[in-house]
Amino acid sequence: MLRVEGLVRRAGRFTLAIESFEIPDRAYYVLVGPSGAGKTMLLETVAGLHNPDAGRIIVGGRDVTDAPPKDRHIGFVYQHYWLFPHLSVRDNILFGLRYERRDTRSDDEIVAELSSIMHIERLLDRSTETLSGGERQRVAVARALAIRPDVLFLDEPLGTLDPLTREAVASELKAWHKKFGTTTVHVTHDHGEARMLADGVAVISGGRLAQAGPIDEVFDRPVTREMARFLGCENILDGAVVSTNGQSCTVEVGGSRFSAPAREAGPAIACIRPEHITLAQGNGVTNDDNRLRGRLTDVADRGAVIRAVVDAEGTRFVLHATKASLRGSGVNVGDDVDFEFATDSVHLLTPEAE
Repeated sequence: MLRVEGLVRRAGRFTLAIESFEIPDRAYYVLVGPSGAGKTMLLETVAGLHNPDAGRIIVGGRDVTDAPPKDRHIGFVYQHYWLFPHLSVRDNILFGLRYERRDTRSDDEIVAELSSIMHIERLLDRSTETLSGGERQRVAVARALAIRPDVLFLDEPLGTLDPLTREAVASELKAWHKKFGTTTVHVTHDHGEARMLADGVAVISGGRLAQAGPIDEVFDRPVTREMARFLGCENILDGAVVSTNGQSCTVEVGGSRFSAPAREAGPAIACIRPEHITLAQGNGVTNDDNRLRGRLTDVADRGAVIRAVVDAEGTRFVLHATKASLRGSGVNVGDDVDFEFATDSVHLLTPEAE
């Protein structure tokens, strides 16, 4: 378990101020936020590389606020790995054990286990200067895990890797976390990476904790328009709740009306993630009662998905579709199309939340 309380760290004009933040035991948590938000500073302060100006840091039930870094039982992997070029892969993995040893097994047993999990057995006698980026990242993670840390910090661990290597290393990160259950905090700018790996996510903005919780809750239920935009919600629509009943309400945006989870009448901001909107197939309604009609105005190939824009009565809706589904629909830019989304995929914000 990792917990910070009233943590403050000042650096020039920038202030990191985290009122309260807790990561449960064995969780894989991801920190996201714009560049300069304070993500790395938070990790380095918790790890003991900076002294906080105020607050408490609890790791594994111990108050480590004033403890030296070596006594905090935290493993740290930076984006650029920081391996020792004069040491072999094997000696890099074992390096931390010279200063902190919590595993009673022999060096050979520790290296054998970690190298097997990270698929680097054939590299053990190599110099780290001969390794690829993906191989270096695997070695860096193995070195951090060798000391059996209570918490592992990964700062942009996949950021410099090509897409195929990134996918492979991400799968390995999931595998070792499943095996070891080490409480992990992973910094990334990649939302897909966060969704693939994380149990929970925290958004850091301007040195503050803007939102935290289970991965789907944060991405699907942002607390402000700014958070919705940062988290990739491309449909942020100003409108109003015009009627309501016990289970749902009717939202009016421009000339369109659709249902959303129940909320009192009044001004509202409707947030709908583009992956929750689909082109309607056939005449039946497959997603509750939210079926709208508009004109397809733009299509952009994003590789894995097609980003489509539909104008419905003057309101712009963005949706993500697979190439196969778009091809199967037979529609082209300029055609009228039906699209649909589930009632519970609509997240309503009040203007006061801004």
